[in-house]
This record gives sequence, C-alpha cells and structure tokens, in this order.
Amino acid sequence: MKQLYKERLKKLFLNDIFSLFIITRVILFLIAYFSTLVIIKGSMYGLPHSFLDIFLRWDAQFYMSIVYEGYTYMPGRVSNVVYFPLYPYLIKAIYFFTGYARIVGHVISNLALLLAAVYLYKLIKLDYEDDEISMKAVFYLFIYPTNIFFSIIYADSLFLFFTLACFYYARKKNFLYVSILGFLLALTKNLGVFIIFPVLIEYFDINFGNIKISLNKIKEDIFYLLLIPAGLILHMLFLYIKFNDPLLFAHAQKEFGRVFTTITTTLNSINNYPIFYQYLFAGFLFFAIFMLAYAFYKKVRLSYLVFSLISMYIYLSANILESIPRYFALLFPIYISMALLGKKYKILDYFFIIASISLMTIITILLINGYWMV
Repeated sequence: MKQLYKERLKKLFLNDIFSLFIITRVILFLIAYFSTLVIIKGSMYGLPHSFLDIFLRWDAQFYMSIVYEGYTYMPGRVSNVVYFPLYPYLIKAIYFFTGYARIVGHVISNLALLLAAVYLYKLIKLDYEDDEISMKAVFYLFIYPTNIFFSIIYADSLFLFFTLACFYYARKKNFLYVSILGFLLALTKNLGVFIIFPVLIEYFDINFGNIKISLNKIKEDIFYLLLIPAGLILHMLFLYIKFNDPLLFAHAQKEFGRVFTTITTTLNSINNYPIFYQYLFAGFLFFAIFMLAYAFYKKVRLSYLVFSLISMYIYLSANILESIPRYFALLFPIYISMALLGKKYKILDYFFIIASISLMTIITILLINGYWMV
C-alpha cells in the first residue's frame, strides 16, 4: 500500500508536464523573492515598486520600452531596434485590452515555456517510445541553469516554443503549419529565419541514412515555406520605412559590442571577463559541445543538429561571449542528450539535477539582485 502511494505521488508530480512546470516555477520565483531579502544588492539593482519589478532586468527593459514607446534609435547608443517585434507587440496588443503590460509579458513567457515543454515531449516521442526519456528531457528543460529567462520578459521561451512546434509539424509533414510557425519565428529573433534549412531537410527526408535530395518529393506545399523568410523581410521593410535601414537590427548590435567576427576572436574575448564568468562561459560551451557531439553519436535527427550548429556558429561569431549560457538553452538537442545519458547512467542523472539546480539558483540570485548576469 505504501509503495503504491509513493508510485502515485511520483506519477502525479514527476511524470506530468504541468505539475513539473508549476513546481519548478514556484521554486524559481521563491528563490528570486527570498534572495532579495538577504542578498546584498549589486550596483545595477533598482528599487522595485512591485514584485514583478525584480524581474525587469536587461533585455526585459528594452522589450518594455518597445511596448510603451515603440522602436527608437540614436546612433552611438544602445537601442531597442536590435530586438525583433513579435514578442513585444504581442504584449502590447494584449496590454491594450488589459492595462497590465508586465503581467501580460510574464504570462506569455510562461505559457510559451509550458507549450515548448509539451512540444519537446511530443517531438522526442516520435523517435523514442520510452516515456522516461521524454519526461527527463522536459525536466532538464525546466531546471536548466538559465531557466529564469524563460519565465520573465524575454523572448526566449516564445522562440523555443515556435522552434519545437516547427520541427514537430515538419516531422508530421504539415508544412502549412510549419510555414506559419516559421513566419512567427522569424519575427521573434534574428535567428528564426534559419529554421528554413532544417525544415528543408525534413521536407526532403534527409537524414544520416539518406543524404540524397529527391526532386520527386517536391509538391505544391513547398511554396508555403516562402512564408518563413517573409517574416524577416516584413521586419526589414518596417525598419527601412521608419529608419531608412532595413538591416538596422544587425547594424545597431555594434553598440552592444556585437559584430560579426571569427569564432577564434570570440573565444579569445573570454579573457576580458572576471574569472567567475570565464569559468561559467567555458563550462557552458564545453557542456553544449559535448552534448551536441553525443547527439551526433546517437544519430539524433539530422535537422535538429543542423539548426543547433547554425545557431552555435552565429552565437560564437558575435565577438563577445555574453548571453552564451542563455542562448545555449535554446539548443534543444542538448536536453535529448541529457535525457539519454541520464536514463542510461543514474549518476549522471543526479549530476545533471544537482548541477542544474545549483547553477539555476546562483544565476537567478545574481540576476535578481542587480549583479551583471547574462
């Protein structure tokens, strides 16, 4: 009877996506709140007027400036034009009817995270019948060290949701849905448009065992895929009309220290950071490389790896390593590799859980209390 009770509890709290979501969000927000009561504040800490104000850091402030003021640009100064429009305009549209922009932003981010988890589960189930693998991947997603950024006013969770949904419907050969989601993805972050390459891989059924492109597979639905670059083109048209520069989202990055350069140059910039961040960036980089290499070894879907490698190349060609830990959270094959390893080796499962929660706690505390954090 006692064993049956334990099994039911485990099923309720550990094998249910919504339960995992609620539990991890409550823990995360409790860590954030209680840390403000005991941690000495950093130089960038602003006195909050409400509970949600403690989460208004870095990119969140730029997104909210778009919500309230629209896009602005002044040469030589950091500007919100580097951020893509879908997420802040979605907040703005709902805020128009509710009047609570910050609440709306947090609801959108957390709802997107929950949907991302659902699609991660569904995507993995297409290749692995074992439910434990899918649930472990979802759990690792929820406790990833930079997970706080999925639950505050950042576009990361929305981007991850659209990415996973794109892959899921590409696997299901529903390219109308893929194109609509890809259009939205291209309006969420500058990397979104690159989803077209792995989508084409799925369209032509290219995988490790089949690298040939068969033109016989081309049907009318391939024209749907033109919607994906149309998202980027639409935003570029807006920037051209408003600022006379369709690539301003890229050009304005230099004010943040981001310019396109070699990977070697970016990696060498690690010496410009304090020792804590050197270890942090190097640790995340090595971990991501190892997990993607393991995914390649296990022949995880080729399209997933192509998208991850394109993303990683762009991340590592930006001249600076800031935000690298957060960006790597969007490389979902990492969660698949972690789940495969965690299921096979119990000690690695414990290591992933302890290390992830520990780093998640540290990063959350630093972010919330006004210390520089990616």
